[in-house]
Amino acid sequence: MRIIKQMRNRGLDVVHIEESAFVVKEDSGWIWICQTKYLGGSFGELSGKYLFFSTRQDLLIQLAKVILVDYGLKISKVVTEDERVGNDFVLCIYDTEPKYLRQLRRFQTDTIKYRGWKSDSATRAGTYSEQFRKCQELEITLDSDVLYFTNS
Repeated sequence: MRIIKQMRNRGLDVVHIEESAFVVKEDSGWIWICQTKYLGGSFGELSGKYLFFSTRQDLLIQLAKVILVDYGLKISKVVTEDERVGNDFVLCIYDTEPKYLRQLRRFQTDTIKYRGWKSDSATRAGTYSEQFRKCQELEITLDSDVLYFTNS
């Protein structure tokens, strides 16, 4: 995986990722990535997400797998080509609280931007970045924050 090689080249310890450790499913404009071992169980009280942006969807999908394994997180999603807003794809990695806010900065590269934490309450309240609002003015929309994931 290219992202793992980039991280190791920067001196970061990154675990080896087994593709069979994940279920990847496209639904409602999102590519959902879940660790197989958490299927059928509770994701806990997810209260927000860490946000990463890139023009490269493939890198965000790889990064999601690395972070899910490295930090023991359960679920993430990457917007599909048809639903992205502007030039960048977004990766949302869900958590119960922003406990890894500083640690995840290490994954920012010249091709991946880390934006930090966004609470689900801020999303529900319609709090979005200026960049996102400008894209909305062009009548580009993003929807679906479904937090259910099955292997069907």
